[in-house]
Amino acid sequence: MATDTAAPIPLDPTRNLWQVPVLLLGLGAFAAVWQGWVPLGSADPGAGFARDLDALRDCYELKRPDAGELKNHLTRVAAHVDAHPVLAPVARFRLGSGYARLAELVPAADEAAGYWALALQHFQLVTEKQLRDPADVTRFVFRSAKARAAVGLPPNAPNNELVLLATVLSAPPANEEPGETHRLIADLSLRATPPDLIRAKLELTEYLTGTGTATPAAALDRARLRLGDLHLRAGEYEQARRWLQEIAGS
Repeated sequence: MATDTAAPIPLDPTRNLWQVPVLLLGLGAFAAVWQGWVPLGSADPGAGFARDLDALRDCYELKRPDAGELKNHLTRVAAHVDAHPVLAPVARFRLGSGYARLAELVPAADEAAGYWALALQHFQLVTEKQLRDPADVTRFVFRSAKARAAVGLPPNAPNNELVLLATVLSAPPANEEPGETHRLIADLSLRATPPDLIRAKLELTEYLTGTGTATPAAALDRARLRLGDLHLRAGEYEQARRWLQEIAGS
């Protein structure tokens, strides 16, 4: 008996058409990511702030920072520091460092005093234990002492406190820009009991002869005036004339 052969069942040409739009959608998404139209993955909100922190540090560590650029970096970091509590300690340290450096760059004494006050405020919001980098701890101790001396100790500050502060300032970290350091030590020496006039004159002389090029001329003239006055009080008229004449010629 003959066996009948079943006719093949024709394939439905539309059965796999659903894969076409899915494929096209996938290719479109890949192209969007490839071209940068759609960011790949979720953005880390702390990454941008960390970059701002590094930019601030790189700016104030320059030999001769631009005051306007430094102000912009400080404003950007200060505006977002409270939104990043994990990075807040290092942010406060860098804000204090930035404002301290800015205080050394501006010529007006009143403006500088305001920046020193801001520096001290930020330094007082962080402790040594919160800083992970040992080098930052050393810089924090020195720079916060610098800001404290610049803002000024209370009139009734004990003599040992003045001496301790001067001692800290006398041992700056490696590669630290001197800035106002020697002038601040001179101020502390004059406030000591009894006033150390000899050291004050030596520190002011070092400030005037060894300070960096970023120190404004107006700040140097104020130091020349004070040093000239100290020499006059000591009866050292030739030395006084030397420094006072440099003011007239500057």
